[in-house]
Amino acid sequence: MAGEEQQGTTARQPKAAERTPYEHAAPEQAAQERSAEALPPGQRTAPVEDVPVGDGGDAGSGATGGGDGGDGGIPGNAGGATAKPRRRGNRSVSGMILSLLVIGAAVAVIYTFFIPHNDKATPVKRVDYRVELITARRAAPYPVAAPVGLSKAWKPTSVTYQQDKGAAWHIGFLDPQGQYVAIEQSTAPAKEYVTSVSQNATNTGKTQRVGGEEWQRWKGDHYDALVRKTGKATTVVTGTAPYADLAKMAAALHFEQTQN
Repeated sequence: MAGEEQQGTTARQPKAAERTPYEHAAPEQAAQERSAEALPPGQRTAPVEDVPVGDGGDAGSGATGGGDGGDGGIPGNAGGATAKPRRRGNRSVSGMILSLLVIGAAVAVIYTFFIPHNDKATPVKRVDYRVELITARRAAPYPVAAPVGLSKAWKPTSVTYQQDKGAAWHIGFLDPQGQYVAIEQSTAPAKEYVTSVSQNATNTGKTQRVGGEEWQRWKGDHYDALVRKTGKATTVVTGTAPYADLAKMAAALHFEQTQN
C-alpha cells in the first residue's frame, strides 16, 4: 500500500509531446518569448537570434539602409530607419553630355555628306572679257578703256556693256590683295554717273597725276575713285582698293575705238 500511495502522490511528468513551447526552448529564449507574448500585439517583436558577422559585413549598414550587409553580414532591417534617396545630379549631367555628343555627331554627318562644299573651290571665277571688249569698242561712241600689262595677280571677275544705258562699259577686277577695282565708262551725265558707280563717293576737289593725265580724287564710305573726262565719256576707276592700286589700274588703261 505504501508503494501505491507513493506512486499516487508522485506528480506525473508530462510527456515530450505535451510540453509547452517554452519548455522545449532554452531557458533564456523561453523567457524572451514569454515576455514578448505578455506585451500588447502592436509592441511585440520577433525574437533576436545571434547571427555571426562575416569579415565583409557591416552591422551598421544593414540597420540603416535596409540592404545587404556585405558578404556574410547582417541583412538590413526593413523596419529600421528609412534609407536616403539616391541623388540624381550625376546621372542628369551624364545624360546631358551624352545627348550633346549625339547631336554633335549628327550635325557632323549632315555637314559632311548632305551639304555640298569644296574647300579647294575658287571663291570668285576669273572671266575672259576679250569678246565683250571687241564688241564694246565697235559699238561705243567713245574710246573704250581696258588695262594692258597688268600681272596675272589682277583677276577679272565681271564684264558688261549696255548700249541702252548711256553706252555703259564695265570691267571688274580683284587686285593682288583681293580688293575690288572697277573700270566704269559712260556718256551719262557725269555727276550722277560717278556718284552711282562709286557708291556715293564725293569729289574732294583734289587731283592726282597718273600717266601724264590729271584725275579727280573722289572719296566715299565704301569706294574711293579716280575720275576724268575722256572725249564724250566719263571714265571712273573705283573700288575698295587704296588710291595707290586705283592709280596702277588707271596708268595701265589703253583707250581704243574700232571704226565700223
